[in-house]
Amino acid sequence: MSEAQLSEANFIHINENEFKLSGNLTTQTVGYLLKDETKKFVDCIKKESDNKLDINLQEIIKSDSSGIAFIIELIRLAHTYHKEIIFHNVPEQMLAIAKLSSVDELLLNKK
Repeated sequence: MSEAQLSEANFIHINENEFKLSGNLTTQTVGYLLKDETKKFVDCIKKESDNKLDINLQEIIKSDSSGIAFIIELIRLAHTYHKEIIFHNVPEQMLAIAKLSSVDELLLNKK
């Protein structure tokens, strides 16, 4: 895997209420996502009539605590517009980090 691939993260709006995160959610990539992709996310969710948003995490290669912080920011933004996020295919690495911070229930869609 090249250095460029290791530092890459993507947040893609697939259709209507469906999104996908892929790549590495790390300190090196989350700054870009926060700066450039959260505005696009907000623009999309403002237009959605469905109150539920699906985010697939299956293609996350690596994550650290910055990745969890980004996920929490997405949840915060969604709640601002009265939307609920349902995460799919959460990687074990992300769950382990989230559990250490006692926020794993956010990723497991538990109330």
